[in-house]
Amino acid sequence: MVHQYEKLYIYEVKGFIKDCRSIRIEGYLGNWPEPPYNYLFFLHPVNQEIERWLSSQDKLELTNKFSIDYNDWQQVVRRKHKVGRFLVVPGLPENEETPNSIEHGDYVYLYITPCLVFGSGLHPTTSGCLAAIDFLYSVEVPSTAIDVGTGTGILAVACAKCGTEKVIAYDINPLAVECAKDNVRRNDLENRIKVIEGDGISNLERSELLCFNLDESSFRRLIEHVDLREFRWSIISGMMEKRFEQLSHLLPPGIKIWWKQVNKGWLTLCIQGEK
Repeated sequence: MVHQYEKLYIYEVKGFIKDCRSIRIEGYLGNWPEPPYNYLFFLHPVNQEIERWLSSQDKLELTNKFSIDYNDWQQVVRRKHKVGRFLVVPGLPENEETPNSIEHGDYVYLYITPCLVFGSGLHPTTSGCLAAIDFLYSVEVPSTAIDVGTGTGILAVACAKCGTEKVIAYDINPLAVECAKDNVRRNDLENRIKVIEGDGISNLERSELLCFNLDESSFRRLIEHVDLREFRWSIISGMMEKRFEQLSHLLPPGIKIWWKQVNKGWLTLCIQGEK
């Protein structure tokens, strides 16, 4: 299970860590890889332990260390918040309804614990994707969906709770995979959502819906390797509107922008493919 933390101690290490799970230091929570750097999270300071560990490693260098409040890292508040038909609830409080009932009243409940990764629903790109899912599923319910860069799994959970029978959620970050699996369990959706640690762009299967909420470089790579016309629907976010306008020429001909939202400069699109 994934827990909440008050303060995080983070060590920035430059170089390739072959197996971050092999780090045997008390208080170690996990690694957030941002090549060529790694951000190792701990519950308490481990300055001497890190130095000893690095002395046994090859081509790794400690480049920075700092501490930060958990909520500052998350950029979230511990309260429910609404996005369209969705009510995002942190965790699964004892006084809440169980997740076996898909909808309660006018809302679809998403029980999400952010853990050490982003994706609580407050960031404009995440809320934009939820709004796009709300719009799309009021018109049509895709039977299959793929979520690339799933983070907490919030978009995968939203798709499944709105009726999609099979969802595959990819992330290259082991912390995100752990967190997404935990949130899938919280929402009782193990029979609908499969979370995979790996590069979703290189392993995309055929699906009616593609959800993609990542950065500009990842978007460029997506367009280079994937023909969006092969998906009936694509929900794309992760870039500022002005940046996307400069990259829109990369989109293949024959697709239609069905829906668009700009929130604090961040753009989210719902795209219809040819099929």
